Amino acid sequence: MDTKGARTKHLILEKAFVLFSTSAYAKVSLKRIEKETGLSRGALLFHFPTKEQMYKEIVDLYVLQNLSASGHVADTDLSLKVFIDKYVQQLKELKETLFKLGILNMSFALVNLNLQAFHFYPGFEEKAIAWNKRETDIWHTVIRKAIASGEISAGNNEKVLASMFKNLFHGTGYEGINTTTDINLKLLKQQYELLYYSLIRD
Repeated sequence: MDTKGARTKHLILEKAFVLFSTSAYAKVSLKRIEKETGLSRGALLFHFPTKEQMYKEIVDLYVLQNLSASGHVADTDLSLKVFIDKYVQQLKELKETLFKLGILNMSFALVNLNLQAFHFYPGFEEKAIAWNKRETDIWHTVIRKAIASGEISAGNNEKVLASMFKNLFHGTGYEGINTTTDINLKLLKQQYELLYYSLIRD
């Protein structure tokens, strides 16, 4: 339901996300968040009693949810090729969303947020391990079905392929930290397609 309270909470999350993803956690004070949102301290604390709680929800949303291969492509009955296309499109939409918020380098923002979570999000290590396993399992499921349907050749190690497909994004994304142009999604798609077409049966 689109209520005033829901819109206010959304505003807080967006503005705080920009601050947390581009600054050090310790430098993001409630006072800074008040200034960015135009809200009072009371309004902030009504939705998020602590800064830590706000930070945790931001990490859950922008890292664990939005970067998941299951986000908008949860239908693992898709062919591997369509799954890849939809996953890259999902990343493109996320990049466009963050650009509108003023995030010019999605790679830096999300890696910065992710790394700090290990220090300021209690229990994040366990969540990150579980998330990583789910991501690998999603790719594994899609690849296993692609082999069973004859879309790609049999005889390949499914677990290795799942790890390769998953890590193509992480490698390209990390590389984007050190550029002025952010993650190159066109290059990422070309990498996925090169790997995919190398697996097709002759």
